[in-house]
Formats: sequence, structure tokens, C-alpha cells
Amino acid sequence: MRKPRRTLAAAAVTALAAAGAVVGTAGPSSAGSGMNLEMFQKVQFGMSRQQVLDIVGPGVCDPDEFGGTGLYCRAYSDDYPPYANFGFNADDRLNSKSQEKLLNPTDPQLTLANYNKVGTGMTVDQVMGILGRGSCVVWGESYPAYPSKAGWEIDFQCRAATGAGWAHVWFTDDVLRGKSKNSSLN
Repeated sequence: MRKPRRTLAAAAVTALAAAGAVVGTAGPSSAGSGMNLEMFQKVQFGMSRQQVLDIVGPGVCDPDEFGGTGLYCRAYSDDYPPYANFGFNADDRLNSKSQEKLLNPTDPQLTLANYNKVGTGMTVDQVMGILGRGSCVVWGESYPAYPSKAGWEIDFQCRAATGAGWAHVWFTDDVLRGKSKNSSLN
């Protein structure tokens, strides 16, 4: 049974990856069995819905269950598989991208103490300097006014070195707008 997608403060991922600021490795997705990291990275902002479907292949994506304006694309590897969501503007151009379990932190070192040092108004670079770039991966990115970059939103998921601790930090136009964590972060 397909799990519903999680709501994101920001809903897409790539421009930062292209800039080299995203640090991550392939997750548990498997090539040939649905959505995988390689497909996700090929999907670029501005592509049409059909171009996205041409990259991921048949049977991988369903219409987004939250209004039917996007695509929900999943792997077929386990009960809660890696997945991606793709959103499109009124001109049918990709303006948002998000993923879960396709990218994983390379060096998870997030701590509650560092999480508590992060405050609204900080920039992406400031926050990543505190939380550790290797602890975080882009979870979602969007350009609500695509092709304009105004209102750019990005959401990072960061992981602790031990246990199940995680946090999310989200930004609009490079300014931290919010953060959340689970109770396992200590």
C-alpha cells in the first residue's frame, strides 16, 4: 500500500545540488524498480510533465493525491519506499521537487545543542555551518513564481549521528523561516 507523501514547507530539490551545496549519497532505492536517485537528478526545473514522465518511465508515477496537480513517484523496494514528488505551475513546467530516502546525509552529526543554536533569520550557509553540511540533505525545493527565482524555498532534513534523531529547517529566499525536530533528537 502506498504511503501518503509528507507535507513539506518547501516542495522541491535541485538548484542547490547543481551549485554543489547538497551533500548526499544514494539511498535504498534500486535501479529498475521504480524511482531512483539517478532519475530524480535528471529531472530539472522547467521541464514539462511529459518530459518528467519520459525520464522516470511508465508505471512509476501517480497523480499527486493532494489536488492532482503534481506527480508522486516511488520505488518498489519496501513497505515505505523511497519517493519523489514533482509539482508543476499553470504552464505545466516543473517548479517544485522533493524526495525522501533517495538522498542520505554523508556524515550525520546533528545534536540538540546545535539545533538549539539555529534561529530564524539565519542564512542557509550560517545554518549549515552550525548543523554540519554532512548532516543534512535537501528534502525539497521550489520556485513558486517559476521561472522567476523570487520566493525560492528550500527545506533540509538533517540527521543525528546516533539513534533516530532528525530535524528539518526551511528557508525562503535564503532566510531561515522555521525549524522542527523529532523527540529522539538529544
